[in-house]
Amino acid sequence: MAFLDDGSWSPEDARRFYDLVGTGSAEVDLVMMIENKGAPVEGELERSFEDGKARLSIGGYYWSVQVPESSAQNQVVPNNLIVARRSDAATATIASLLRAQEKDLKVIVSAFKAGGDQRSTEAQPIFEMVLENARVCRLVLNSGGNWGVPSELISISYRTLKLKSAPQKSTGARGAVRECQFTRA
Repeated sequence: MAFLDDGSWSPEDARRFYDLVGTGSAEVDLVMMIENKGAPVEGELERSFEDGKARLSIGGYYWSVQVPESSAQNQVVPNNLIVARRSDAATATIASLLRAQEKDLKVIVSAFKAGGDQRSTEAQPIFEMVLENARVCRLVLNSGGNWGVPSELISISYRTLKLKSAPQKSTGARGAVRECQFTRA
């Protein structure tokens, strides 16, 4: 995907991203928590989680990290996280976080194996991205594509991003968690 000079996607690339995440997966449930001063943004997802905090349904995300070709040894450049989701009751709150330029958000994107009891709070994620000192830096609202409903792309900058991944055992429990952290200057 190509980015414009201002760091945004072209409308065509944004549409292709919606098409990509619009196909979805029956194997994984994706959710996101945005926490501002300890209070999570509330949307319309009724599912409960282990920590009791609200999450937002998301369709997908895009994140990349690279070593620039002309870089010195050990220089790594992590990029903003871009999340695609259907607009819901949380959309105006997310827009307010952008307008106020709240810069100490905590954002967690989690992937859960699909299936099982949706009412159970014991499910643990098999994959997470935890962003600290984050802020919403771009919000794109549109409709169309495979979703055909009001949707949004949210670009999130951050100071640190921690990746966590774990296998799921045959019993359904999560195995040992592996972690990798990226910090921006």
